[in-house]
Amino acid sequence: MSQSRGAESYGQTIVLATVAVMLMMTAGAAYFLWQRHLWSRKLVQLESSRAAMVAEQLKIQAEAQNAGNDGNLQLAPEELGDDSREGAAVISAIADVLRAQQDAWNAGDIDQFMEYYWKSDELTFSSGGKTTRSWQLTLERYRQRYPSAREMGKLTFGELEITPLGTEAAMVLGQWRLTERDDEPHGNFTLNFRLIDGRWLIVHDHTSKSEEPD
Repeated sequence: MSQSRGAESYGQTIVLATVAVMLMMTAGAAYFLWQRHLWSRKLVQLESSRAAMVAEQLKIQAEAQNAGNDGNLQLAPEELGDDSREGAAVISAIADVLRAQQDAWNAGDIDQFMEYYWKSDELTFSSGGKTTRSWQLTLERYRQRYPSAREMGKLTFGELEITPLGTEAAMVLGQWRLTERDDEPHGNFTLNFRLIDGRWLIVHDHTSKSEEPD
């Protein structure tokens, strides 16, 4: 009798263990499907955000062309993060600064061009293997290098990539070119922007000149 009861108890234990394992497997499968659903939703949201940012940049580029920039101020689509609305605002503000700088330069107004740099001793400008520190020394360097409208030529920017770094900083990669001169210097630049007292200002400028002809 005792052996029969022991066998019966053992059998019940096996059944319970089997049921428990099946329940665990079912729960695991359900959890996996739930996680996959969540990731799918996040992926859709990310793609929608990215598409919105690309559309915004194309809109800004079209506005630049309509404003008479001949398409020289071009924005290359970049992945800007989750908050497309804030990213679009940063891109638009930085693009406005670059347009204003381009216009000031082409008007022969270096002082106005420099209004978009941080007026601080902490401003840095690197070019030609030399780094200049402070706004005033950077202004003097520009004046010495470009003493007249003839040397300044006509400035155009191109291949711009504006990347917001949060809501108060941004990085810009691009190309520059000076035309209407005896030569036609051109090269690349990297700008670091910060939002200071409500204005987007350049806090670091690294500009290089290409030694290769087009």
